[in-house]
Amino acid sequence: TIRIQDPVQARRGPGIARRSPSPARADVVEGTVERVQVDLGVFDVQPRTGRVITVSVPYNAKASDVESFRRLRRGDFVRVEGEFVNPDSLQLLSFLSPRDR
Repeated sequence: TIRIQDPVQARRGPGIARRSPSPARADVVEGTVERVQVDLGVFDVQPRTGRVITVSVPYNAKASDVESFRRLRRGDFVRVEGEFVNPDSLQLLSFLSPRDR
């Protein structure tokens, strides 16, 4: 028989149940779709700055975001939220409507 009286997360002490640092604020990128590669799960966006950003759709993306990705076409305007993995690559968190944020 195993009885749990206190969850480990409730214990206080060094090394137990430490809070992770707060997540970094997500970045928002908007611009024109230049290229879509459905087989690789990526698309390129050219914002007004002119620098092309490659956006990757994670394997565990929300179904609504996967559907939005599959409907993308070259020339579409998009607004996305994500986290930069390097200056030219963004991992998608979600597609945003033009009025979000």
